[in-house]
Amino acid sequence: MLSICRLFVSLLALCLLVCACSDKSALKNAEVTKLSVSSDGKYVISGYDNHYLVLWDIPNRSYHVISQHANDNSPYFIKHTHQFIWQNTHNQVYVQNINGKTIQQFLVNYSVLSQVMTSNLQTYISEDKHWKLYKGYNKNTITMKKYGIGEDKPLNLTLSHNDKYLLTSGSGSPAYDKMSIKDSLEKEGINELSLFGGVTLWNVKTGKPIKKYSGSSSSTYATISPNTQYVLSGDLNGSGGLYHLETGKSIYQNLSLEGRLIQTGKEKFSWNKKGFPPIPKNFRDYNDQLRGQIFSMKYITNNTYLRFTNYISYAILYQGTSAVPKKYLSLGKVPFPSVGYYSRDESIDTSPSTHILVTGQEVDDGINVYQ
Repeated sequence: MLSICRLFVSLLALCLLVCACSDKSALKNAEVTKLSVSSDGKYVISGYDNHYLVLWDIPNRSYHVISQHANDNSPYFIKHTHQFIWQNTHNQVYVQNINGKTIQQFLVNYSVLSQVMTSNLQTYISEDKHWKLYKGYNKNTITMKKYGIGEDKPLNLTLSHNDKYLLTSGSGSPAYDKMSIKDSLEKEGINELSLFGGVTLWNVKTGKPIKKYSGSSSSTYATISPNTQYVLSGDLNGSGGLYHLETGKSIYQNLSLEGRLIQTGKEKFSWNKKGFPPIPKNFRDYNDQLRGQIFSMKYITNNTYLRFTNYISYAILYQGTSAVPKKYLSLGKVPFPSVGYYSRDESIDTSPSTHILVTGQEVDDGINVYQ
């Protein structure tokens, strides 16, 4: 069934539900684990927890089942192309286009937790179940991150739009994240502990870490702005920040929804600061609780981003470098977006150039598309 579900001030939701008779029974109780949106906002590739892989055509409101034996953590749309990568359950990796043509295929000796590829298809980076990070495949493989003990979630891998940088984010630790790159490389491996589990910037060409961003203290999500100027992060404790990508300097730390801020360099608290919009009365979870946990953060235009909150069907809109929310945008509750479990933080993606937001559904097999 394809239907327009909800229209409000800023977002139009199109709920795309798999319904073909041959697939419905298999997908009836399946959930999207991870999805990825093409840069032009026209296509979505989604992986399901029952190993289905589905390609969605948003303009035509249609879909195609690519595989019934896919690694549900593997789908990724390659930036600025109509090509995507995915891995099957036998560790074979495919690069395909939207017409079904296989451009490349190769084998890696592990099931990936995440993978990305540059737009020229020359650089492949992946993560295994031990949170180790690799560049390349087969005989050309180099290990970027050697240890993983200490992470409590998969590393999120974010390529910058110019393919120059890779950002990783898993589990922030104030002590480790403030440690210099040099000291971290020298001390990493003590008790097989990784010192790069928080928000880390890597040079794609060399495969080396070049910057760490402190401010997170638990399960962490981070991303790079489309103009490659900023790094944005948030964590399960509700803290996070905005940083200059190249210098690492913090612009702000946003600690709560009510307007409690620490402005960098001022060490000054501000409650209900003028300009903060009121929190909607129904900004509550299923237990009627106001939550501050940051589930995910995504840029929706070149200079505005959305913050998603665990168990709450709202996206909070921020603009530029301001820590003050601009709007609270309801995502609707039928079907409920996939913000209930932190393990599904990659079931949300955007196309900033076309202002498209896509989420999985909390208890159904479709996707929600908002513009």
